[in-house]
Amino acid sequence: MILECEKRKWLWVAAIAFVMILLYSISCTRSGLWYDEGIEYWYSKVISGPVPGGGSTTSMYERIASTYQPPLYNVMMHLWLTFFPGEFAFRLAGVLISVLGGIGVYFAVKELCGFRYGLLSMAAWLILPPVAYYAMECAEYNLMMAFLAWQMFFFIRCLKTEGMEGSHGWLYNYIFFLLFSVLAVYSQYGAAFAVVATALVLLIKQVTEKEYKRTFAAIGMDAVAVIAAGIPLVVFFLLPQMEKQGSISHGSNALSF
Repeated sequence: MILECEKRKWLWVAAIAFVMILLYSISCTRSGLWYDEGIEYWYSKVISGPVPGGGSTTSMYERIASTYQPPLYNVMMHLWLTFFPGEFAFRLAGVLISVLGGIGVYFAVKELCGFRYGLLSMAAWLILPPVAYYAMECAEYNLMMAFLAWQMFFFIRCLKTEGMEGSHGWLYNYIFFLLFSVLAVYSQYGAAFAVVATALVLLIKQVTEKEYKRTFAAIGMDAVAVIAAGIPLVVFFLLPQMEKQGSISHGSNALSF
């Protein structure tokens, strides 16, 4: 009986996902790639060599380092285009990513309010105009929102979890919380605001409840994430991008003045 009930729930989730993929896909066929999307397409498609709109750059790294976004979207889209080439497939990736993000919203709300509210939230999220817009735009924002949806699910589970070990324990959930946090920031720098805020909430909760084992574990894993993922992102991407965009030089000129 319980198994049948779970199957019905999954059928509802799959039905909403299928309908939204279908509706989004129909909309994707109405126009070709815009200028910015064309730039993203070529930046993602070609690892080495010049591309249209790429200026004097001759590699994907140089092109990403000359923009204002982290590398994950272009790297993922390169892998996607390797197996599914073409403009429609490029747009379809954003649709699938957004729907997966909608499923993350379902799980996050379900964790708090139950199945019905989770399902309604998934449907409402996927028909929101900004979400629908980014689902059909070939850019990194749909990727960031999808990762943040799943990050929020594991954030909620960390808030609710009592045990430390096991597949449903705090440690398991915090590892996935950190993983999706890193993926979100590697998709769009702005995700760092949500990541820092939620990490601080968890840390404050653990300290106030005198959960010192969790506190030290969280600080240790946060430090590993910053060293292994944060510092390379700043050194190899953010700082070169700031320099090429003029942020560093303008800031130093203002200070000297």
